Amino acid sequence: MNGPNVTVIAGGLSPDREGSPRPGSREADALRQSGVEVELRDVGKDMLPALAQNSPGCSSPCCTASSGRTQP
Repeated sequence: MNGPNVTVIAGGLSPDREGSPRPGSREADALRQSGVEVELRDVGKDMLPALAQNSPGCSSPCCTASSGRTQP
């Protein structure tokens, strides 16, 4: 697929983490349907090295904040 490269950052480190990846997955699916090349990346120790290696054109954080609410 030729197009913009976007990394959607999903998940989080809060106790509400189990439900956190869903909004990120929905965002990634919507971008893919629009023809955007998307990588869905979970928050974790390998996230920053992977972002540095892959150099996305754009990143979109969709993570759970400490309040338990998904933050865009």
